[in-house]
Amino acid sequence: MLDLCAREFQDFEHSDLVGEEAFEDHYDLDLALARASPSAAYKARMMRALLAEAARFATARAIPLVVLVIPAVEDVAPEAGYLPVAGAHHDPARLSRGVALAADAVGLPVIDLWQVFRESELARLYLPGDSYWNPRGQALAARIVAEWIRAWGGFALPASATSAAGSARVQDLRASDRG
Repeated sequence: MLDLCAREFQDFEHSDLVGEEAFEDHYDLDLALARASPSAAYKARMMRALLAEAARFATARAIPLVVLVIPAVEDVAPEAGYLPVAGAHHDPARLSRGVALAADAVGLPVIDLWQVFRESELARLYLPGDSYWNPRGQALAARIVAEWIRAWGGFALPASATSAAGSARVQDLRASDRG
């Protein structure tokens, strides 16, 4: 699998492909297990550059921005056997930690879900045999984000939320959050 990462990166360097069409490895196995590889180094630089640009864009427009680090199911439950070759070199927090550190380096606040998801039962958060959250996983993430926003002081509501319809939606959301 790491050979696939290396081949994909070499192909990417010598092509005009853009985005995910160049990569089959949705998990970033090279970042997880072979941090010193050229493909892993490139992906880490790309993440830092992307987050730095997002921070510049948001700051220039006074847009509040927080990075929500969503852990891969492979890292939340490595014992579930989703990774074909993890073994002793696998640090299940590495990918999440890498994103969090990159965001922190450019001054963006971070909400990292890795620990709380890792401490939860996999079957309680994800659809069976899938990497997508079930309603319980979605609710857990939403609650964590809402608590963080409240503790941070909240976000200013956009002008559209001050309309009658917008205000009603905000009030509905607040009421459902309390219930």
